[in-house]
Amino acid sequence: MAHHSHAETQTSLPDLLEEYLEELDDEELKKFKSKLSRTKYKELKPLPRGLVKGLDRTDLADKMINSYSEVDALNVMLEILKNMNLNGLAQRLNEDLQEGPQAGSELGDILEQNTIMSEIPMPSGAQGRKGGRGEEEKREKDRGNNH
Repeated sequence: MAHHSHAETQTSLPDLLEEYLEELDDEELKKFKSKLSRTKYKELKPLPRGLVKGLDRTDLADKMINSYSEVDALNVMLEILKNMNLNGLAQRLNEDLQEGPQAGSELGDILEQNTIMSEIPMPSGAQGRKGGRGEEEKREKDRGNNH
């Protein structure tokens, strides 16, 4: 499949969703649709089964994006793949979401959502995106007050 060539081509989120739907065989797709109609993700409601039952992979991808947004559609797919024990596919999707197109802000949003719960310790001298100099000044002031 084409999704292994991220270096040369940037894959859009809708294309990524469609590519992973293409990887499911017909029986898995049927099960995926069934789980889609029962899976709640965050505040999103499941898609009614009647709405997705007759859709092919392309139309299903469109329906998920229209209902959830590109980012959430991929996160819902990731949840369902894990739920179906398609762990290899789920792992690859997770890796693709974390690599993503360098310029793609949407994939950055996904990465942020996926890592928000895991606290990544920052080295003591590192400056994060927020804070920076203000944090250093605050630490200096704190040190000065501890005499």
